[in-house]
Amino acid sequence: MNDMNRRQLLREWVHEQVDARASVNLPELSAEAVEHFMGNQAFIEGLLRESLEPVVYQIAKSVIDKTRVPGDYIELGDEIISKEELGKRADTLGKRFERWMEHSGDQHIHFMQMKAPHLLEAAREREKRGNTELLIAAFERKLASDIGPDKRVEEVYSTAEVAQIFESMKYGRGEVA
Repeated sequence: MNDMNRRQLLREWVHEQVDARASVNLPELSAEAVEHFMGNQAFIEGLLRESLEPVVYQIAKSVIDKTRVPGDYIELGDEIISKEELGKRADTLGKRFERWMEHSGDQHIHFMQMKAPHLLEAAREREKRGNTELLIAAFERKLASDIGPDKRVEEVYSTAEVAQIFESMKYGRGEVA
């Protein structure tokens, strides 16, 4: 079950409950939702993964704000890092670019010697590979959602059906997890 199906299922259940009542006690409705969905392990696990991450991020940022000197750390993507550590990493990463060889078109070029056309071609090549990886990841997530935790793909789908799902997703006509 993907995130959208999980939210849609929850939304539909809440809608049914609210429509059937003259008044809605929100704590009671929440408790009923827990009881209703508790038996659906895939739903609960997915909802927990989806809901817990932002709470953990918020708490971690709050702890850092309270325990670190302001300005001594920065957010770097999904990481909060001290300026000292960032400096150490920059030194290490700098050395990385001294040795880096990048594929561009039909040649390998030392990264620091690349010109804009080489960089753009290398970026296109990486994007193409990345898009393929993302498609395969979405395909695998969809199949996992469809088959559940205890079955093998072959128990639910034939190879022809798997190929049809993959092709459907590849050309944008399928549900992407």
